[in-house]
Formats: sequence, structure tokens, C-alpha cells
Amino acid sequence: MPRPANPIAPQPQPAAKSSAPRGAARRDCIVDAALVVIGRVGPDALTHRLVAAEAGVPLAATTYWFASKEALILEAFAHAARRDIAQLERETAEAADWTSADAAGHLARSMRASLTEHRTRTVVDYGLWVEAARRPALRPVADAWSRACQAFFATILEAIGGRRSEHDARLLTAAFDGLLMDQLASDHPDDEARLTAVLERLLGAFAG
Repeated sequence: MPRPANPIAPQPQPAAKSSAPRGAARRDCIVDAALVVIGRVGPDALTHRLVAAEAGVPLAATTYWFASKEALILEAFAHAARRDIAQLERETAEAADWTSADAAGHLARSMRASLTEHRTRTVVDYGLWVEAARRPALRPVADAWSRACQAFFATILEAIGGRRSEHDARLLTAAFDGLLMDQLASDHPDDEARLTAVLERLLGAFAG
């Protein structure tokens, strides 16, 4: 609270307005907080109390918007997928201008970002696949995310002169995902230069 102009004779101050989100904004804040909690402890350990603390809202707010833990988990993963699909669509448009000379470098920078500043998001993304195996309600969400990934890599294949076939796009997607997950689980992930070299070898197998 700001100090009064005269500390000897303090003047009454107007009540500070709450900065806590309200309405739909509060719901979005709760969902974002749930993703942070999932990235930190996993979906099974998520609780309304943990999410409320992360979001900075009363516990009653999380139960108002999401009557059950399962509903909160499902919406959090669906929100993550929608966000990442939108990002993938933007990146797909950019990848159309890549070439065989620079595609590996672009992918390496993207992978390093996924391993560093976007690490929590990456953990959540791959957690979606695992949870889709256990929660049938998540499978349409996981399928939509997978299709967006394959469209991205199909565009890269075309940019580097490879065949834009469904099979090749699936194989390239799976190879990239496997490498990223391997790096995610490592205490010493590769630097950008080493990732670029590995990805050049991978893309070279698909290039025309």
C-alpha cells in the first residue's frame, strides 16, 4: 500500500481494487494453473487445492467452475491442445519457406525452446498422449494434435524436396517426437549445434 503524504497524520486511503480475475477470465486462469500443476506433479497428483494456490484464487472458485478433478484435467489438456494446434498452424505457414539448407537449424531451435523456456508446456503435451491411452475422452483431442503435427512435418517434407506422403509425414513426426522425448528425459540435453547435426541426418533420409 502507498505511504500517506504525511506519515504523522495518515489520511484514509480508498480500498484497493482486487486484481484477481473474475468470470470467464477466472476460469481461464484456473485452467492455465492446472496446466502448470500437471507439468509439475502430473495429472494424478493434481488437486483443486494445488490449482487454486497456483492460480491465486479461492478454493471455492475451482470447484465452482469444475465440479470434479477429472473435468479440470480434461479441460486443461484440451486447452493445451487448442493452444498448440494454433501455434503449429502458424509454424506450418512459416515452414513452407524453409529449404533443405536451413530446415534442420529451424527445427533445432524449436526443439531447444521446447526443452528450455517451454519445458513445462512440452511435458504437458506429451503427457496428453499418455493420458489419452487411459482416458478415452482425451483421444479426439490427442488425434487433432497429432494431425496438426503431421501437417507441419508434411509441409517441411515438401519444402526440402521430399515426398509429401502421409506415411513419410508420420514417420518424420514420430522420429522428431522420439528425439525430443529422449532429450526431455536427459539431465544433459544436446546443444543447438548437435541437435542441428542430428536433424540434418534425419531430414536427409527424407529429402529428394
